[in-house]
Amino acid sequence: MRRTMIFVATLLPIAYSNSLAQETDAKLLIAEMQPDIQEQIKRTYTVFLSTARDDLKTNCEAFEELQKLKDITKDKGEIVKQLAVFTAITESEEDSHVMLVGIMLDFLDLPASIPIRVLAPYLDTDNRQLRDFARGWFYYHDSHDRIHGRPPLGSVNYYDYMIYVRSKTFNYEEIPEGFVEDIYARHPDRALLVFYYGTKQVGRPREILWGEHIVSNTLWLKENGFDERFQKALPEALDELAKLAKYDEWWARLYVAEMMRQYPALRQPAVVEQLRDDGNALVSKVARATKE
Repeated sequence: MRRTMIFVATLLPIAYSNSLAQETDAKLLIAEMQPDIQEQIKRTYTVFLSTARDDLKTNCEAFEELQKLKDITKDKGEIVKQLAVFTAITESEEDSHVMLVGIMLDFLDLPASIPIRVLAPYLDTDNRQLRDFARGWFYYHDSHDRIHGRPPLGSVNYYDYMIYVRSKTFNYEEIPEGFVEDIYARHPDRALLVFYYGTKQVGRPREILWGEHIVSNTLWLKENGFDERFQKALPEALDELAKLAKYDEWWARLYVAEMMRQYPALRQPAVVEQLRDDGNALVSKVARATKE
C-alpha cells in the first residue's frame, strides 16, 4: 500500500565541515550498526508497513514495538542513528521505506535537538536514502507548526537550529556544510539570525540585525502587493545588502549571496561578482549559482 506524508525528499571563527567525502560519511555511519537495535527496528518497521497510515494511532502492536525501540537504550541519539543506518542499507520500491522510517521517527516524539544533532551531517551525503531521510526530517520540523494548525508564522523552529549552532561553536566543533547550505537555501533570513545569535563572538555588529530587518520588510512589501512602497524601500535594502557583503562574518556574506540568488530584484552585479571571489567556499558557490 502506498502512503503519503509530509516527509519529502524534498571568539573563534565558525567553520563548516566537508573534511570527509560524502560517501565515506555514509559508510562510517553504516559501520556503527548495532545488531540488537537493528532487529527491533526491523520488527517495528514490519508492523508499521502492514498498518494503514490512518490506523497507526490506534494500532496497539505498532506502538508496543515502537515503545520497545524507544526503551532499548537510554541514548536516544543512538536510536536515531540506527534508524538512519536502517534507511541507508534498506531497499524498497520507490524508496518508500524512507518515508515509513520517517513516520516511525515522528512517532518516537524525541526532542528536536536529537535528530538535528544526528542527521545534520547527512543532509548532503551521496547515499540517496540517507540524504532523503535527513532532509525529510528537517523539512517536517520546519513545517510542523503550520501542519498542526497554528498560525502560519514561518519556520519558528529555527530556534532549535540556533541552539545546535551555539552548542557546536561553544564546543569548538565544526558545523556540517550540508546543514549550513540547507537552512540558508530554505530561509536565508532566519539562517542569518541562527548564526547571529548562535555564535559566542564578542561585539557582533548590531547593524547586521538592522540590515536583515530592512531587507525583510522590503520583501514583505513586494510579497503583499505594496508595489509602490516596495520601489521606495528598495534602494535602502540594496544599500544594506551591499554593506552586509563586506562584513568579516562569512554567515552574513552568505545571507547576501543567498538573498541575491533567490530574489532577482535584490541582485547587484558588482556585489554578486565580489561574492563569487569570496574566500569562503560556500559563499562563492552560492554567488556563482546566481544568474546574471
